[in-house]
Amino acid sequence: MWYVCEHCRCVKGAVCAALYDLEEGKVYSLNPDGREVLERGLQGESLSEKELEYFAHLKALGLVTQTPVPLPEDETVSPRLDYVWLELTAQCNLHCIHCYGAFGSAPPPSSGGAMTVPDWRLVIDRVRDLGCSSVQLIGGEPLAFSGFEEVLDYANDSGMKRIDIFTNATLLNERIVEKIGRVGASVRVSLYGHNDQVHDGVTQRRGSFRQAETALRLLKSAGVRTSVAVIIMRQNENCVQGIREYVESLGHRYNGYDTIRPNRPVLKSHLVTSEDVLRPRYNTEPDFKTSRSSYFAYKCWNSCWFGKAAITATGDVIPCIFAREDIVGNVKCDDFGVISDGLVRKWSITKDNVEVCRDCEYRYACHDCRPLALGVTGSAQGKYPRCCYDPYTGRWNSVALVTQELAGSF
Repeated sequence: MWYVCEHCRCVKGAVCAALYDLEEGKVYSLNPDGREVLERGLQGESLSEKELEYFAHLKALGLVTQTPVPLPEDETVSPRLDYVWLELTAQCNLHCIHCYGAFGSAPPPSSGGAMTVPDWRLVIDRVRDLGCSSVQLIGGEPLAFSGFEEVLDYANDSGMKRIDIFTNATLLNERIVEKIGRVGASVRVSLYGHNDQVHDGVTQRRGSFRQAETALRLLKSAGVRTSVAVIIMRQNENCVQGIREYVESLGHRYNGYDTIRPNRPVLKSHLVTSEDVLRPRYNTEPDFKTSRSSYFAYKCWNSCWFGKAAITATGDVIPCIFAREDIVGNVKCDDFGVISDGLVRKWSITKDNVEVCRDCEYRYACHDCRPLALGVTGSAQGKYPRCCYDPYTGRWNSVALVTQELAGSF
């Protein structure tokens, strides 16, 4: 009789399976034959010499044992608020061609108006009282908000341990950079190109590249923790290497890129066409990692949304800054208990609730993005669009095939 080790879990898919080593953090794939042999051994059936060699290999990896182990129990992960985006304003001084929000325009009349500095102070107090100590100031362009520095100071004085600022950097100056450094905040700067032509072509404002460059130099000189957010679309897909070299030439670390998140209004005109550019952003092979904490969290909650919330410039609460329509309440008029209940419902959309993914053996190790799925498939329970795996055949499809299928859905 064989047993899965106490620190491991066997997760079955439609035809294959996977063994999760929660101590070593590795996820081992089992093809249909391997799954069948494992199941037979766990049921105490007689095994051939070759099958016994297979179990000896699994044992050497620390995955199975012949010593009886108690039936493992799932650990409960309680809901908690860890990170909040504060969208200080919907206003922006740029007009990026791929922008996911209606930034640069006034709030709709039905919204109840824009959030004020006192409103943001109350929000910071409430999320702090809920145990959250990490916030990101975002927009629009957060520095376009007249009370940006007041909110930054208040967040710091309130004991927020982590304050991030996401900016296009065109409004940063030496004084503001010095203040950011003094409160210990970090900055994330949007960059779309390695020269004026490419970057300004995306932002649709001449001079924005040079302003961002000046800000990046100031941030480096001041020792402010800075990361560069590179978004690739059709208009700059040939500039990946150039952007990397440019970022590193300024003394900043290059952290890779993301491709634009497809949605129905922009898909045709901005969709990346280069398979080489798309491939790093897609799941193309079983290169998964796990841990005890992530395994149980992914079983209980959504692998991306859990513990997160965003508050828009009009006070709407959404589970993610990209989930613009998933409103669970408004901080101006709704009780935080009602809002929390709404967030928990969104957090509860696990891979067990998602089409196709529910039948995948990697579902408790795979990161997720519900807004991306909704934008592409039209369903909040749609399969994660950047996954190339077919759990019904146990095969990995090509990025080209997956992107063709996605494009055909629009």
